[in-house]
Amino acid sequence: MADGKTADDAQTKTTGSSDFLFGNGEWAQPFSGAPLKMYATLRKEALEAMARYLQIQIEYLEKLAKCDGPADALACQSEFVRKAATHSFEEGKHIADKLRDSMSAPAADK
Repeated sequence: MADGKTADDAQTKTTGSSDFLFGNGEWAQPFSGAPLKMYATLRKEALEAMARYLQIQIEYLEKLAKCDGPADALACQSEFVRKAATHSFEEGKHIADKLRDSMSAPAADK
């Protein structure tokens, strides 16, 4: 080109450069790091909670299979409902605590 610029320079100027608009991306790390850490924590804790809940269901089905009559089955069902409700409450609290801890961890590192 006549002015000493290459065709690549002209292309960058016309199409725009991500470095020009967004820099090198370091500015976005505080915004992406925390949500990603929160998502990873939530995913891990939710899967672990589901595994524990499935174990409660397995135990329920095993007990239900051994029931001798309607009264036993009703007692088994009541126990399962109580365990499931308790589990849900405890897991919700546990997940909320883990999320809070994961979000406060970066501030403690500084």
